[in-house]
Amino acid sequence: MRGYCAAVLLGCAALAAATDAPQLRLQPLPPGHAELELCFPDLGGPLRFELEVDATGAAGTTRSRQRGELPAGQPGCPLRNRLSAAPGTRIDALLRWWVGDAAPQALSTSLDL
Repeated sequence: MRGYCAAVLLGCAALAAATDAPQLRLQPLPPGHAELELCFPDLGGPLRFELEVDATGAAGTTRSRQRGELPAGQPGCPLRNRLSAAPGTRIDALLRWWVGDAAPQALSTSLDL
């Protein structure tokens, strides 16, 4: 996966390196799809993250959770997912992250399909 991230997501890594906070993007794609992308700059220490994604629609709610780590000194984009959901679905993403033991404020984003 790291090789894939290095080859495909260099643009995201460059963007993350230019900012001082993680970038959490949820964008619509053709009907019934969305793309979720998570990028981190170099925040000066080892980084851990947990991303929770809820999709709520006519059929109910689904929830997924992904966790990961990035070593110190390495900005990167550890997550890029394509999501499928019925029109009318609401997708909510919540990112919790830690640099060492410090837990900065969580980030969230939402999208209505």
